[in-house]
Amino acid sequence: MQDGCRALRPHLGPEFTDIAMSLGRSAGYSGKELAATAEAIRINHGLRAKECGHNYPRVAVD
Repeated sequence: MQDGCRALRPHLGPEFTDIAMSLGRSAGYSGKELAATAEAIRINHGLRAKECGHNYPRVAVD
């Protein structure tokens, strides 16, 4: 599972975790359900972005 999520990182922007959490909260989830829902949203988005060839540029941290 972790390898698959790692492979999707280039296809997810850094702000997407916050967006996924917000969507989960809007759906009424909290706690572990919120975390699981947000992760499912992130994976779904990452898979779709990968299929379309969308990548997010990575900013080097000095």
